[in-house]
Amino acid sequence: MDKSIYTVAVLMSTYNGERFLEEQIDSILNQEEVHVKLIVRDDGSSDSTVDILNNYGRNVTWYRGENKGSARSFMELLYNAESADFYAFSDQDDIWYPKKLIRAIRMINNYPDDKCVLYASNQNMIDKKGNNIGIRFTNDKANADFFDIFFNSDISGCTMVLNKKLRETLSKIENRPDDRVFKYVMHDVWINISSRCLGTFIYDSEPSMDFRRHDSNVTTATKYNFKDKMIHAFRFLVSGKKCTYKIWAQEIIKIYGSNIVEENVGHLEKLANYDGSFESKRILLHDKTLIKNFTYSRIFYYMVVILGRIE
Repeated sequence: MDKSIYTVAVLMSTYNGERFLEEQIDSILNQEEVHVKLIVRDDGSSDSTVDILNNYGRNVTWYRGENKGSARSFMELLYNAESADFYAFSDQDDIWYPKKLIRAIRMINNYPDDKCVLYASNQNMIDKKGNNIGIRFTNDKANADFFDIFFNSDISGCTMVLNKKLRETLSKIENRPDDRVFKYVMHDVWINISSRCLGTFIYDSEPSMDFRRHDSNVTTATKYNFKDKMIHAFRFLVSGKKCTYKIWAQEIIKIYGSNIVEENVGHLEKLANYDGSFESKRILLHDKTLIKNFTYSRIFYYMVVILGRIE
């Protein structure tokens, strides 16, 4: 694509984000060398978030929806977004670097317009006071194994930029997963998996933004140490909730089965056919691919299988 100024639809979901929202919006509207359309879906905020959005007037397009959670909110934004050259997700509490979007666009433009392309970058972490914590990732995320992404896709949606072809493909009715997937799976995990099935994933090891870690983050993405993750897992399990691994596997097979290598489809089918019986648990717990890395994600997987917390 050869244009002088590209239009980027930046999709933001807000929920009680008054503390840091203005700083984030300002960093988005001050992006260099692109034309930004900031579209916000408020997920039922009860603080002054809506007042802040109103203060930006025509510079921000926003609407209010029922509280349906971060993942569903972002997917609704993606499906309903107005036409643009590129699409990007934004959280409500970070700070974007001025060339975040144009840097992504230049990398995406190395590929044909008719190819689905997803870009994502590293992040610099800051605390609630803006103090630097350090670079989030030190390893390359470009060549992750399919099931490493399935269980632990740590690429953040707030760094993602999609080309028009990928957004159009994801938004087709027949390519939309069952909404129940997003009870547990975040939107960025689904899009990361989709990009590996549909086209190309670009990982930029250079940070494009300051990623704020604080006590009121909407998602659990900031819980990086093992202890905090296990506490989160324990709370999930005692809550009686179920993990949507089975539904997720079924939807991936239904939508992308022909684009996935046969071996991986076989592993997915074991999850898709789970029925809570002793035999189905045994099959899952003895699948070497599904349990190969003894990480937090695999431990959590063990726990939900043994306790029958999969739907």
